[in-house]
Amino acid sequence: MKLDQALELEGLERANWLASLRQENPLLAAQVEELLEEHQALSSDLSSLLTSTDLAVLFLDPMFRIRRFTPAVRDLLELIQSDLGRPLSELAEVLLRGSNSLTRGERELIAAYVSTLNECQFCASS
Repeated sequence: MKLDQALELEGLERANWLASLRQENPLLAAQVEELLEEHQALSSDLSSLLTSTDLAVLFLDPMFRIRRFTPAVRDLLELIQSDLGRPLSELAEVLLRGSNSLTRGERELIAAYVSTLNECQFCASS
């Protein structure tokens, strides 16, 4: 099993896997346990930091679906937990035309930036 797969394991499943690894290779098991504890601590620290600041941050997976978001995002997009896994492209309408705290200028800036990414010279220069 790869380490990234081990990170996905929880509770009894993780304990059983570590016990098996300890029998096969105690030195490796100790190193893996240390890495898992460090990962858990960093994850907890990052979670605390993001929930205690007022930064709107969307975390996306490689397919540009919402993986996680900070509480401040709710002020802009009114996201809820069931939006996890939703494609980012579905939020364009809400972000640019829906009710949120963005000014008209901020919306135009976002639209121009996206148009530039899409290589639409007319839209980007309008």
